[in-house]
Amino acid sequence: MMRVTAILLAAALCAAAGFVAAQDDGSGQVFLPAASDLPEQLPSGSLFMLPRQWTLRFTPFGAVAEPPELDADVAIVELPAAADARAAVDAAWATYRPGERHAVRLVTSVPAGDGWDEQESFEY
Repeated sequence: MMRVTAILLAAALCAAAGFVAAQDDGSGQVFLPAASDLPEQLPSGSLFMLPRQWTLRFTPFGAVAEPPELDADVAIVELPAAADARAAVDAAWATYRPGERHAVRLVTSVPAGDGWDEQESFEY
């Protein structure tokens, strides 16, 4: 078992430094778009870079980032453990959008890098 952070890109499917609170919709704190690329950190310590003009919302499961076009969102879902990448992706979808099903078309192994021991890309 390993600790995992699953990142879901849901395109067409669906108090950080540098931000000013805009509203709270009950699902998490919402922030105004970033004026520049900003390093962000989840409570677990997982780090990521929020692109300029994207909006970030922290949630109980991690965070959701939205581009200025609002035609996609990126869910960063923190999971305590998963047996493998497929189990992590399934658990992340169940956490992020319970009840939705997404048929995987292709799974591609990606070389380790950027601090990851192993990586897999899932295409829908």
